[in-house]
Amino acid sequence: MAFIRALTVQHRETLLPLTHRWRRGEDPHVNQWTETPHQEVAFTIRHGSLKFGTIHTKIGETFYTHGDVQFRNYKDGKGKTKQLKLPAYAISDIRQFRQRFRNHVKAYSAQFVQDHDDPTYQEVGRLSKTSNDVNTLLEYEYTRRWTTGSLVVDPVSKVNGLRMPTVPEDAETLAGETVPSRVIVAQMGIIINRDVRQLFHAFIEEMLERRRSDKPEDIHVGYLELALLEAGNQDIFNDRLRHGRENDKKVS
Repeated sequence: MAFIRALTVQHRETLLPLTHRWRRGEDPHVNQWTETPHQEVAFTIRHGSLKFGTIHTKIGETFYTHGDVQFRNYKDGKGKTKQLKLPAYAISDIRQFRQRFRNHVKAYSAQFVQDHDDPTYQEVGRLSKTSNDVNTLLEYEYTRRWTTGSLVVDPVSKVNGLRMPTVPEDAETLAGETVPSRVIVAQMGIIINRDVRQLFHAFIEEMLERRRSDKPEDIHVGYLELALLEAGNQDIFNDRLRHGRENDKKVS
């Protein structure tokens, strides 16, 4: 199962918006905060408007982001500060949400494709008839577009009676991006197995082709894997896929 997830990080006091500007590291003031040790933070797993569960953990003094990978600093039993990549940390907790995630995707992705005349969605929808993995890609891309503010101009219709999310009233505009001001949304990378790799590459190639079209501004693809491919860093991209598959085996 290609499980591609968006993680909503919530804290009762300190909440920062995630923007493209933040992900590119252009603003050093919005990509970290300092807390006293052992503050509890709830990592709420959301997909669309559905809440799949919450991971409760404790962080050290600093929590920050680099690209689309989250890290947290913590102190071991000897008081030594170490750094832990959050995807590896959270993956075992996420495992229990997978089945509900799959069921949700299967329930409405076909209708979602039908409601959107986007050629990419149509192609992915055609493939999704035989692969839940592609359904997951479709669902991820939709969620990513909402969480980065890209769906502001594309209001979401009801799907199987479920009202999918729109940008909340407390949204603010930073660097031309409209984003929820009280959530931090982090793309947590890819767990993908060998069987779906070919389909995933086909999906990426389709998105790349659309970005080369006459209206590239219509395409809101900005996640790290696509950027690596576009820059010709195929080896780095493949390494990320291998890393994801290794993690997937650990929790399967």
